Amino acid sequence: METDAISIRTPETEWIPASSIYGESVLYEDKEIVFVKQLTNRLEKGKGVAYLIKFIPPEGKIIRTVAIARSDEHVYILEGGHCFRNGEQR
Repeated sequence: METDAISIRTPETEWIPASSIYGESVLYEDKEIVFVKQLTNRLEKGKGVAYLIKFIPPEGKIIRTVAIARSDEHVYILEGGHCFRNGEQR
């Protein structure tokens, strides 16, 4: 399978509230804690949409993400990283 190279300057792309895509399920006490940057949209080619997703946990909380890859999805942790349930960095 061959794909075209994609070049995107992410600092020039705005973060938008994820609630504009996913609705109220990504709000915490009516506050935005999840933001997205759309990188690509290949729906017309029978593919999917690629996003960068930024999670900003509420003060004193951590966010646990669980995902099921249904296609050629990838997850990259760009900063922060994995932690234990108590919030301590691994």
